[in-house]
Amino acid sequence: NMANGTSCVVKMVLSGSKSQTRYDDVVPYALFGDNRSGDYYSWSAGTGSYTLKSTPYSGTKDKMGAAIGSTYSVSFTIVK
Repeated sequence: NMANGTSCVVKMVLSGSKSQTRYDDVVPYALFGDNRSGDYYSWSAGTGSYTLKSTPYSGTKDKMGAAIGSTYSVSFTIVK
């Protein structure tokens, strides 16, 4: 939830050698999820180039509204 009390959902899209799309509406937002007790679920990354994009929307996962911010994009490469 945003500081002003507005509900917010973040759409996260990972593209690359392995891809994942997730909608999360509970802070802290986690691409691969968490158990809501501070433990994040693991991810086995494959080598290659990736791009992660996240965009905030109003509402919740069940009832998303309009985008309320810009898309943030990060590109990275995993090598062995």
